[in-house]
Amino acid sequence: MGLIIPSAIIGTIAALCFFTAYRQHKEKGFVVNNVWIYASQKERENMDARLKSKAYRDSRNIFFIIGIVFLTIIPTILFGEATWLRCLDVLRAVLVVLMLTLAIAQYIIWERLNASIGAEKKSEMDIKK
Repeated sequence: MGLIIPSAIIGTIAALCFFTAYRQHKEKGFVVNNVWIYASQKERENMDARLKSKAYRDSRNIFFIIGIVFLTIIPTILFGEATWLRCLDVLRAVLVVLMLTLAIAQYIIWERLNASIGAEKKSEMDIKK
């Protein structure tokens, strides 16, 4: 009984992560992304649709991986430190490294996309002049 409650809590957290990933996939609700969160209201209003869509995709990917990481914790809680569960530890480590790599790559791609959109807008302004 003592192991079911922590497992249920971790399962609920995983379900919330998957739900958030689903909402981000459908591009509904608040964008759970640092670029969006730290942007001022004026920056959010002027943000290109491609950047907002990218922010949704980035958040979806990260929340999906976080949900999987939490799901891999549940068998470890329920079955203890069984030898056959070591593969889940390796999977969790790989997922965390993947998530960190993905976050860094997404930041680099974000900066490049933002720069190219800025260049497009600048060239459009030059053409209008």
